[in-house]
Amino acid sequence: MADPEAPARSEDDAEDIRLMRLVAEGDTTAFEKLVERHQALVAGTVARMLSSNSDVEDIAQQVFVRVWKSAGRYVARAKSNLSPRRCH
Repeated sequence: MADPEAPARSEDDAEDIRLMRLVAEGDTTAFEKLVERHQALVAGTVARMLSSNSDVEDIAQQVFVRVWKSAGRYVARAKSNLSPRRCH
């Protein structure tokens, strides 16, 4: 049975790839959009990893700083290209 969310994920993946390519060129507007798209997911993931919620925003921000700094090395390869482990 086909996954009914597959087309939506594929469209989201394509948009993320497009945004990352623009970010790699220094496009700050594209970076803002990328942050908006993934901020809740990143913060939620960080919150689940920490015992204290006081550092969640700071660490989530550090994730996005790393994305910005490493965007020039970004290569679209898999659906989860934007996971924090790939952006360092």
